[in-house]
Amino acid sequence: MSETQMETTLKGAARQGEAAARRVMDQAGDAMPTFADAARATADALRVAGRKASAVMADLTEEARDTGMKTRDQVATKVRAQPMMAVLVAAALGLVAGLLLTRE
Repeated sequence: MSETQMETTLKGAARQGEAAARRVMDQAGDAMPTFADAARATADALRVAGRKASAVMADLTEEARDTGMKTRDQVATKVRAQPMMAVLVAAALGLVAGLLLTRE
C-alpha cells in the first residue's frame, strides 16, 4: 500500500470515528433530559409521600392524645367515685410487683 493510500485510509477512518463520536454525544445529550425528568418526578413523588405521611402521623398523634385524655378522665372519675377501691387496687398491684421483683 502506498503512502497516499494509507493517508486516505487513515483520514477516512478518522472521519468515521468523528461521526461515531458525534452520534454518541447526540444520544447522550438526548438521554440526559430523560434522566433529569425521571429524577425530578421521583423527587416530587417522594415529597408528596412525605407530606401524606406527615399528615397521617399528625392525625394519629391527635387521636392518641384524645384517647389518652379520655382514659385519664375515666380513671379520675372512677377514683373519685370509689377512692377506697383505688387505694386497694394500687396496694395490690404494688404488692404483686414487689413480690415479682424480689423473687430469685
